[in-house]
Amino acid sequence: VQGTTVAVTVTGRRFMPISSSFQITGSGITVTNVRITSDSTASADFVIAPNADLGAHGLTIRTPGGSTAALTFVVHPPAPVLTTIAPAGAVRGLDATVTLTGENFVIGATSLVVNGGDVFVDSITVINPTMLRALLSVDAAATLGARSLTVTTVGGMSAPQTLTIMPPPPSITTITPASATQGMTVDVTLTGSDLEASA
Repeated sequence: VQGTTVAVTVTGRRFMPISSSFQITGSGITVTNVRITSDSTASADFVIAPNADLGAHGLTIRTPGGSTAALTFVVHPPAPVLTTIAPAGAVRGLDATVTLTGENFVIGATSLVVNGGDVFVDSITVINPTMLRALLSVDAAATLGARSLTVTTVGGMSAPQTLTIMPPPPSITTITPASATQGMTVDVTLTGSDLEASA
């Protein structure tokens, strides 16, 4: 992972304790503390810079007799960090565009998951490593309440943040009766949709 130091062991044949060296392609990896413990085992510490090239690096061991065939050493970004979701709610039965902020989002390699079912991620756009936007569609029968939302990259999964599924706003179609006389008390019935009982 970028920004870490990792102990690497390579096995093979005909390593030379004194004159063998590690060679690695790309930038951002410093090889230190090389240890040739036998003619078949070599170890070293790889210091991975925070801005080291992501992806595959070719690793060889060079001796006076030549170089080994290249092995692959892969550098991953740090795990994503999710800090905010705005807006933090979505309405049942409607689409919602949300903006997520955090760290270590990867363009082209970031996914988004909302737990609990009936909330679908239609699209996701990573704007930069600290911001992404997603289009969510919420099923009309989705359960109301809190859902956990996580971001995943090749570096791992973020801790969850909460997205709240809310009922749609109410609509009123009729009022019966539609009029009353001054000084009277009248019971009025309203009809419509998405009228929620309240305490």
